[in-house]
Amino acid sequence: GAKGGDALGGDVTWSVGYSLGLPFPHAGLHAAGFRCQLYANAGNLCAYETSFRTLLYGARASVGCGIVFPTPVGRIEANLSHVLRANSRDQQRRFQLGLGMEFL
Repeated sequence: GAKGGDALGGDVTWSVGYSLGLPFPHAGLHAAGFRCQLYANAGNLCAYETSFRTLLYGARASVGCGIVFPTPVGRIEANLSHVLRANSRDQQRRFQLGLGMEFL
């Protein structure tokens, strides 16, 4: 991993996530393929020299909800998240729009 808190990568990582897909409450958008989701994610990335305790207890975690629309190239997602645990150097964004090709 890089020294000085840079987010350039690490040697050891773990992550866990849970996503619950729900029908979209609007009938027309539901028929078009839109879905709602609730999710929770946690994980960490550290250098080899990091202790197991830091790897486990220094984890970042968030929960959120979003709207998902499947396309032939992947899922288009609009998500609103709430950070439960972050590092002081982390950049936090509450809203994210993205194209997902696989689940965590």
